[in-house]
Amino acid sequence: MNTLIDGNLDSYWHSQYDPHAPLPHWAIIDMASDKSISYFEVYRRKGNADAKTAQLFVGNSPDASGIWTLAGEGVFASGDKLVINNTNQVRGRYLKLQLPDSNRPPFTAIAEVYAFGK
Repeated sequence: MNTLIDGNLDSYWHSQYDPHAPLPHWAIIDMASDKSISYFEVYRRKGNADAKTAQLFVGNSPDASGIWTLAGEGVFASGDKLVINNTNQVRGRYLKLQLPDSNRPPFTAIAEVYAFGK
């Protein structure tokens, strides 16, 4: 999971290589403190179009089934970079990246996730 926030677009997180691991896939990132977020950049693995839709949630607990606020959602159109603007800032310590679908189900691969505030 550290590859999602290592600042290196050449490293990546990939869903399980098990063709029976069902979507959605998700990862939870501890941002170390409460943040106000309004803008995201999500990069999929270079040269790999498996990732289709990215949903970003913010919460105050790392519990995957806990209470999460949708902070933004987008679909990769072309290229490896997806920009998601959220007109309403959301606050929380944890960021949940959820990948609900794929261009090659059930596989997904993400290189980096960046979250920005105003």
